[in-house]
Amino acid sequence: MESTLSLTMSCITFLCQKHHDPQLLVDEIRENVVDGTYVLHEYAATTWLDLVEKCVRLDPTETAAPDLVRLLEEISTDRSNLTYVAERGELEKLTMRTFKRIQPQLYGMLSKAAQFRDLCLSSPRASAEGKSTRIFTY
Repeated sequence: MESTLSLTMSCITFLCQKHHDPQLLVDEIRENVVDGTYVLHEYAATTWLDLVEKCVRLDPTETAAPDLVRLLEEISTDRSNLTYVAERGELEKLTMRTFKRIQPQLYGMLSKAAQFRDLCLSSPRASAEGKSTRIFTY
């Protein structure tokens, strides 16, 4: 449980760092690419949500660690796509009920992220490439 939580928090922390700021200029992004700043981007972006779900499943108390909740609030605030509209209602996932109970706003963000991930996974491109396509945020 602790190693999964640590990895989850590392991924989310990485995605919240200044080099992922949506306001970065193209030249700054290019410099970051050349410098290797984004070396962990694909891993963090494609696994953070699965890791959050795993943390909740592994927690025998069915609560989320306070530090994880804080980081999820940060990524929700700093990296949300406010223009994304989910096609269907909330995606009820057993692992997300914890957030529905303790942090309804986080539940909404995680539900949208899960919906978007599932939409990407069902796309013809993902099927044709034979790999999973996951998401960063909604």
